[in-house]
Amino acid sequence: MGTFDYSKLTDPGYFADGRLPAHSDHIICKNVQEAWDEVSSYRMSLNGSWKFRYSANLNDLPKDFEDPKVDCHGWADIRVPAHMQLEGYGVAQYVNVQYPWDGHEDIDPPMIPTKDHPVGNYVKYFTIPKGFINHGLYIRFDGVESAFALWLNGVYVGYSSSSFDAKEFDLTDCMKEDGENKLAVQVFKYNAGSWMEDQDMFRFSGIFRDVTLFTRTSSASDKGCGVAGSEGAITAASGSKNGACDISGMDVYDIKVVTELTDDYTKGKLHVTLKGCGSGQMSLSLFKEKWDRDLNIQTADGDEICSIDTEWTEDIKDIKEDSRNICSKKTEVTLTADNPSLWSAEDPSLYALIITLYDENGAECGTILQEVGFREFVMGDDHIMYLNGKRIVFNGTDRHEFSARTGRALSHKDMETDVINMKRNNINALRMSHYPNNSYMYKLCDRYGLYVIDETNLETHGTWDAAGQGKKPQSYMVPYDNEDWLDMLIDRGTSMLERDKNHPSVIIWSCGNEAFGGKVIYELSEYFRHTDPTRLVHYEGICHDRRYNDTSDMESRMYPPVAEIKDYLKEHRDKPFICCEYTHAMGNSCGAMYKYTDLTEEEPLYQGGFIWDYIDQSIIRKDRYGVEFQGYGGDFGERPNDNDFCGNGIAFGGDERKPSPKMQSVKYNYQPFAVIVDEDADTVTVRNRTLFTNTDQYIMRLCVERYGKTEYQKDYIVSVEPGQQEVFGLSLEEKIGYGEICNKEGEYVIRVSFLLKEDTRYAEAGYEVAFGEDVFMVENGPEYIVGSEEELALAMNDQLPESESEAVDAGSDDSEADDEALLNKIIIPEDEFGNSIDITFGENKPYTVTYGLCNVGIKGENFEALFTEGSALTSYKYMGKELLESKVLPNFWRAPTQNDYGNGAPARYAQWKIASMYLMPKYDIYTQYEHFLGGTPFEVKEHEDHVSISYNYKLQTSPEAECFVTYDVYGDGSIRITLSYDPVEGLIEMPEFGMIFKMNADYDNLKWYGYGPEETYSDKMAGAKLSMYEGKASSQLEPYLLPLESGNHAGVRFASVTDERGRGLLLATELPEGMSFSALPWTPHEIENAAHHFELPPIHHTVVRASIGQLGIAGDNTWGSLTHPEFRLPVEKGKTFKFSFMLRGI
Repeated sequence: MGTFDYSKLTDPGYFADGRLPAHSDHIICKNVQEAWDEVSSYRMSLNGSWKFRYSANLNDLPKDFEDPKVDCHGWADIRVPAHMQLEGYGVAQYVNVQYPWDGHEDIDPPMIPTKDHPVGNYVKYFTIPKGFINHGLYIRFDGVESAFALWLNGVYVGYSSSSFDAKEFDLTDCMKEDGENKLAVQVFKYNAGSWMEDQDMFRFSGIFRDVTLFTRTSSASDKGCGVAGSEGAITAASGSKNGACDISGMDVYDIKVVTELTDDYTKGKLHVTLKGCGSGQMSLSLFKEKWDRDLNIQTADGDEICSIDTEWTEDIKDIKEDSRNICSKKTEVTLTADNPSLWSAEDPSLYALIITLYDENGAECGTILQEVGFREFVMGDDHIMYLNGKRIVFNGTDRHEFSARTGRALSHKDMETDVINMKRNNINALRMSHYPNNSYMYKLCDRYGLYVIDETNLETHGTWDAAGQGKKPQSYMVPYDNEDWLDMLIDRGTSMLERDKNHPSVIIWSCGNEAFGGKVIYELSEYFRHTDPTRLVHYEGICHDRRYNDTSDMESRMYPPVAEIKDYLKEHRDKPFICCEYTHAMGNSCGAMYKYTDLTEEEPLYQGGFIWDYIDQSIIRKDRYGVEFQGYGGDFGERPNDNDFCGNGIAFGGDERKPSPKMQSVKYNYQPFAVIVDEDADTVTVRNRTLFTNTDQYIMRLCVERYGKTEYQKDYIVSVEPGQQEVFGLSLEEKIGYGEICNKEGEYVIRVSFLLKEDTRYAEAGYEVAFGEDVFMVENGPEYIVGSEEELALAMNDQLPESESEAVDAGSDDSEADDEALLNKIIIPEDEFGNSIDITFGENKPYTVTYGLCNVGIKGENFEALFTEGSALTSYKYMGKELLESKVLPNFWRAPTQNDYGNGAPARYAQWKIASMYLMPKYDIYTQYEHFLGGTPFEVKEHEDHVSISYNYKLQTSPEAECFVTYDVYGDGSIRITLSYDPVEGLIEMPEFGMIFKMNADYDNLKWYGYGPEETYSDKMAGAKLSMYEGKASSQLEPYLLPLESGNHAGVRFASVTDERGRGLLLATELPEGMSFSALPWTPHEIENAAHHFELPPIHHTVVRASIGQLGIAGDNTWGSLTHPEFRLPVEKGKTFKFSFMLRGI
């Protein structure tokens, strides 16, 4: 068989040696029961413990370790599947664009590092169970990063590269049927193909997917084709190469299924092509599948639909010589189905094609269960993509395979958890970025219903980025027009296509990611079209290199602004447009996502996009004290690295793989039904965004809440056809039904939801998939608005006076003019019987004022407040308990988000950070020395029912600015705090405008009536509901990889911060659209200073912030895109900021 030549590791033309041809991922089982149970007596897993030795580079390899005479039993143990680096050998390295060896070794393609080139030497000793061997022994590696050489019992078997493609080898000639076999695998971290694997991911190496031994079929009449040779080796009875022999059994090496539908979709044909060897017959039967909820398995649903018997009908003429013994014959048959159930993400109907194999004596020797979905995916004459005749919209996400404990070695449970969470949050499409995934993932997509873009294992971002910046010539780019790389790339595309071609979920082949353009990638696209005309071809890189524009059947972009998409489509109507990556979900992100999803309804050629990306790539590490944390680039001592740019998920890393707060907006923006509730017009408008599903397949629930408590609820079944819109009036019965309970004063929410009628694979009956709501007041309260992004942004601007003349100067006599706007009462529902607590503000109760030398104290019923000259409110006691642990001060800063860092906001807004940290009281007499001689540090005014204390602060900005804070203290302990600021020409807008103070950490219990349940911001309101929520201050900081601004709640009418006894502070606002509120254990500055959550200080406080709002969190990208203008705080000269809220003890 020859020997392995290490020098070929740098040859782009050397990517496979002794490897068997790629084929479909079917499994041959012994009988139909095994097929339904998804087990096979013909297969044996080699997963588990292997022997292992680590080599730093090719000069450090163990000599002759593959030789059976070299005893490796004493080597260390390593798990398979796993990455070497996560098993204690070498370090994980996260880099995005740059190659991992950058700065260490100066090499050009196709050369590879020589000094730091880790090699894993794996050995597996195994014995073959008696009776396992039928016709030869084969081995399958589903994923090895990035290349490996293989030996069995000292005989060189072969070599293969491409980390994410399955590889199979024939072991028949060198196996021992009796006794111990020694399998040796040498895994190389780098080979020439590593230049094609520059994906934005952690760089690992090792055997990270399943390893399986398998044999070919047998029958009761088959006595085997091998006989024992010298030293226990199995040789062919016929003497032919690789164990080929005249066998009585049948074996199917490859299956290809193609569905064809009539124009009216009432008849379906299933074209089946089988390739294999042996002699005998095959019976093909088609059944409808169903999911057994109780057993959580697939079963046949009813009788056989159709069947056909066949045998091999022709020889394959172009088969390679070394594959002739396993794949030399083929046959083609067609089965028909009347009125087939069509496969889609909405209804992933599957059929079971049962292929039973019989030997030439008529004995059954094997069974294959191939799942089939009848569907048609085409490009229409109008250049729009259609699924089963309907315009498709991708509500998608990209996804790296990743687990925080095992890297890309995912368990089936990890994969299914991800798919379930996608379905629960209305995601209907998945881009396998940027490589073929574990084969099990495609089965899940078939069964749960996800549209898949299957992507070739190709990314060379670092080469064309360097060429684009002029650091390297164009010849540095891989593959570009260099045909030295063509065969390797075609091989990767072939491996993907042949394995995944039968999955109905796969509707688009992708040529790879971020590899510029050129002739080589174009040739790959042509291979896809020629080999599989039933699917379309995708490649984003043509937007950088238009010479081969036909490489992609669609215009695909990354992170274009919506305006740019609209402008492009005005001029280019020859292709549909998708965003293969958009709304970059790094940290606290996904602001204004709705603009993209809205565009899918406005522009037919825009057919959706894929969020980057699904789950954070983080690795669990321990700090020096043994506490686990989520590690990112640089946490493993690796250099170079790209820090936390690996944390872009709408799901958190970690064991639970739970959705992050961003998923709230994703679910809403992707919801299948748009629901517009108009309480004034007594209507509910329902727009059905689905392709095939009537709304009558769901329950429509009308619910009326008052301050978060359900007062009325009723379920309906309504009919809205796919793609249609209907307006439903609220009937007299409904109006009477909830009208009777609306005679109590307060704020109400009328919400209409769509719920699952029955249990599904991903959610239980009653699970909400879509909703809409409206808000209204009863009695004399203001008419509150619904808190959508647009409406909240307008409200945040509109609540401010239009001119300087309309603003009230803090501390002036005019402050009395606002008394009649004082919030008088809030109502908190307390129990299931509808009883509520009415908390009043500003009651006219007696109080006393004490003027000290440096402080002014105010005492009233159960409270005492202390104001310090030249400072702020420094003490507030209620029921004898001090509630403040800091001054109450203006705040203009938030901890930056990753989008803030990416667009330079920390530097751009730095003056507001300084202004927040270094407030200086502004006195009538300007020097501190003169102040002590008789300045005026604050102003106190007594009114009939309250006392006003006003402070004027100088802000450390350039140009200089100032702000005012007024405290109106009432005899019941209520304090109305008013912050005002006059924008100064030349001074940029601020990140936040509000007040901040600390309480003791014992005050950890939060309740708020506002939008939730997840954090909300002015541009991330989609999916939030107005209701009553509760939580813990200590858990409000979300576990983004970096501590960032988080935990904000917009549209809050009132909130409480209390201890375990329910005592603490209540905050409320007169603003009908509410305020922004948060309570965290740390200040924005402490959060900003920590690079990891374990670096945050020990918890001593609860830091409360109340504000008019803050800068939207943005998300178009994380390297320059700004918060959209409507979600910034306005800074126009002459438009005074003013924010008021009430505070009192409870």
